[in-house]
Amino acid sequence: MEAASSAAIVSVILEYRNTKQFSPVAFCSGAIIGLVAITPGSGFVGPLASIVFGSSAAIICHLLMQIKYFVAVDDATDVFIVHAVAGLLGNILTGIFAQSEIASLDGTVINGGWVNGNWMQVPYQLAGSFAAMGWSFALSLVILKILDKIPGLKLRVETSSELEGLDKVDLGVTIFPSPI
Repeated sequence: MEAASSAAIVSVILEYRNTKQFSPVAFCSGAIIGLVAITPGSGFVGPLASIVFGSSAAIICHLLMQIKYFVAVDDATDVFIVHAVAGLLGNILTGIFAQSEIASLDGTVINGGWVNGNWMQVPYQLAGSFAAMGWSFALSLVILKILDKIPGLKLRVETSSELEGLDKVDLGVTIFPSPI
C-alpha cells in the first residue's frame, strides 16, 4: 500500500507541476508504478523502504515519460516504462533495502541487501533482471513472428489510424492528448 500510495501522489504532483492540472491518469499510472516496483521487494522490505520504492520509481518513470516525447517511441500507454522500468527499479531497490529481519517474519532466511551489509545482492538482482528480460524478449519475438505468419492477422494498424490515435479510432475519444 505504501509504495502504490506514494507513487500515485508523487506522480500527480509531478504531472501537476508540468500541466497545472490534476490528472487521474497520472494517479492511476503512479499507483501501478508503485505496485510494480514493490513486487520484487514484497516480504523483504519494511514500510519506510516501500515509500522509497514508490516515490523513486514514480520520479524516474515520470522523467522517462517526458523523454519519450522527444524520441520516436511507439508506447502510447507507457507500458514499457510503467512495467519494465518500474520492475527493474524495484528489483535493484530490493537488492539495496532487503532486510533479513523482515524476511524472517515468515520464517524465510536471507542475507538481506545492502542495508544488512550484503554487497553482492544488487549484482544478483541485476543478473536476475537481465536474464528475465532476455528470456521475455526472445520468447516474445518468437511468438510475434509466429503470429505475423497467420493469414488475416496483422500486428500493425493502418498508418492513418496510428497517426489519428487508436484511442480516437477504436474508442471514439482521445485518452492521451498529443503533447505537441
